[in-house]
Amino acid sequence: MESSGSVHTELDKQNIPEPPQKKLKKNDDDERVSRDKVVDVVGTGSREIDVGITEYVSDHESFTGIIKQRFSDFLVNEIALNGEVTHLTNLSKPIPETDKVVSSDLTDEQLESLKHLEEEKDLTANVLIKVGEDKEARTRIHKTISQTYSGLRSSTETIDGIKYIQVKVGKDTSRSNNWPKDKGEYCHFVMYKENRDTMNAVGAIASCLRMKPGVFQYAGTKDKRGKTVQKISAKRVRPERLFGLNKVLSNIKLGNFSYEKDRLQLGDLAGNHFTVVLRNCTGKEDQISKAMKSLSENGFINYFGMQRFGTSSIPTHHVGRALLHSDWSKAIDLILTARGDTGEHRDLIACREEWTATKNAESALNKLGRLTCVESHLLSGLCKYEKNDLVHALSMIPRNTRTMYVHSYQSYVWNNVVSRRIREHGLRLAVGDLVLPVAMEIGNDPARKEKPEPVVVTKENLEQYTIHNVVLPLPGFDVIYPDNVKSWYEELFEKDELNINTLKHKVKDYSLSGSYRFMMVKPSNLSWKMFAYDDVAHPLVLSDIDRLNEETEPVSVEGGKYKALMMEFSLPSSTYATMTIREVLRTDTSAAYQATLNTT
Repeated sequence: MESSGSVHTELDKQNIPEPPQKKLKKNDDDERVSRDKVVDVVGTGSREIDVGITEYVSDHESFTGIIKQRFSDFLVNEIALNGEVTHLTNLSKPIPETDKVVSSDLTDEQLESLKHLEEEKDLTANVLIKVGEDKEARTRIHKTISQTYSGLRSSTETIDGIKYIQVKVGKDTSRSNNWPKDKGEYCHFVMYKENRDTMNAVGAIASCLRMKPGVFQYAGTKDKRGKTVQKISAKRVRPERLFGLNKVLSNIKLGNFSYEKDRLQLGDLAGNHFTVVLRNCTGKEDQISKAMKSLSENGFINYFGMQRFGTSSIPTHHVGRALLHSDWSKAIDLILTARGDTGEHRDLIACREEWTATKNAESALNKLGRLTCVESHLLSGLCKYEKNDLVHALSMIPRNTRTMYVHSYQSYVWNNVVSRRIREHGLRLAVGDLVLPVAMEIGNDPARKEKPEPVVVTKENLEQYTIHNVVLPLPGFDVIYPDNVKSWYEELFEKDELNINTLKHKVKDYSLSGSYRFMMVKPSNLSWKMFAYDDVAHPLVLSDIDRLNEETEPVSVEGGKYKALMMEFSLPSSTYATMTIREVLRTDTSAAYQATLNTT
């Protein structure tokens, strides 16, 4: 059995330092400009301590490094269920399917007539093609028209006892059925995106194709601030159409097209592979070596990262708490109230200010113009239902977003409990702990599968497990609460005027059955190196697009002015790379704190 007692002893001795505050140098123009951009963020967003993130595993001296100073410093590649890391490797135009037929039954004159009809778009005109009784010939001609002339539709008509194919201007409603018979119903493709979240990117694809976003499915969402790669599936969408979007989409590239019989579903991934650059790193070689050794051997605390709680002055778990209280008015106000945050669209800021001043949904909605967002959905609901049915007004917000609020509250409670568990019991197993026999690793995420049955640790089975087998419940009405920490959950609920029964909500979308989450995680495929550089604007790592474009690999500059720590590692799904980085740095990863480090 792997011993963790020595780690516990060291942890007990450590004093977790308050992150150092970096003072603004008045004579540093570059730093002043950077701080001007983020000054409103500092002090408004949550810090780690506000959401229960307080403990560390290792005891090395803390150092700093800027996380995501540039979005090119954070690369994410999805890991498929078979363990393969997803890369965008092919941006070539898809080859048309072999069943695409150019019928020899059409004469050059008929083809020219069809071309002229499509170009002229004359709704009163038509082309008649005499076909007789040969059904196979008619089928070939219909297929040729459908696949070659997207603006035309064809039908078989009988005129004076003779069969003709009549062609008119208009959308061919049979095109959705014109699918390769020997292919799966779904087109799978790889999506590369920069500085856009997954839902936004998929929405842009759907909008360009005039389809509903629901046509497209994916295994998991990826960070906005970064360069990320993941698989997407679309039912009966031709790869040629998707390929054409590469000319019009901003910060999105689509490639590696294939036909598959099944669609992707949420959770159909084993994890993610990360390549991270921490700029302006202050760590000394011995500090970094000790940090990386501890990360490799002991892992990190599996906290929910700051992204889970939003980036504004009103954390998402506050909204979640209001929803669990059925305090609909408070939840609505928390979502819509002015907050003075930077980085929001000016129309959204105006909308919030209008709502805060007037509580008038219609006038606040008008401030948004054509902007589509959570606030626009909610305000539309308020205009429709007014104060008569706030539950239905809230239901206008997409379900994934609404449930995110209550899941954020779950995460807040879990973070606080795991911190207390480590403070009071360290990194040793304790009688009463809940364990799962298989520790968390790539592809093993109890939260996305059927709810597992954990084992209670007793004096008799204590030696069978390690700290990496320990799970803590995400609070809900249908989970086992360990006897040694159950009272801590109850204390947190009582403080928020909630209880376990409250989590079985009368509104189904806000009802929390609960699940289990591993307390500790070890990254796999871990590697790191130091990198010296002078140009703060120059990317230090190549993305998939860079490699396709055969960009030159960045090299460390001897005697460079700045130093960066470059890390690569793989994590199971539902874990946070920022929490891995936090363990290495032993410093706060919140946006508010990171803003104080920005020197360029």
